[in-house]
Amino acid sequence: MTRPPDSHYVEARLPAAPLQLTRSGHIVIGVDTHKHIHVAAALDSIGGIIATITVATDSDGFKQLLEWAATFGQIIAFGIEGTGSYRAGLTSFVRRAGHRVIEVNRPDRRMRRLVVLPTDVVNAVDR
Repeated sequence: MTRPPDSHYVEARLPAAPLQLTRSGHIVIGVDTHKHIHVAAALDSIGGIIATITVATDSDGFKQLLEWAATFGQIIAFGIEGTGSYRAGLTSFVRRAGHRVIEVNRPDRRMRRLVVLPTDVVNAVDR
């Protein structure tokens, strides 16, 4: 069998091996706050979503959130949506437990109404 002219020759190549990224074991927790529930996402050091959780807005829910977060590695900070009273109890609880809290501004409501609203999990990740 003869090889086709070079202009028509296509070399078969194996796909490149997937890039293996090293995770550091450090995480950030993003929280989207609401009146009756808070939705949180654990993010690794390269921005990947590890897991999500929904907890009640009481001390049992806050404790559940901290215990859950601790299972993923060293917590760098909690990014909590700044919605006034909805975040106040959680922020206080997390700070008393010795964690850094970063208040995250809510998106501009006018802009949110112009587009399809993301889910609460996406909001937690964007924090």
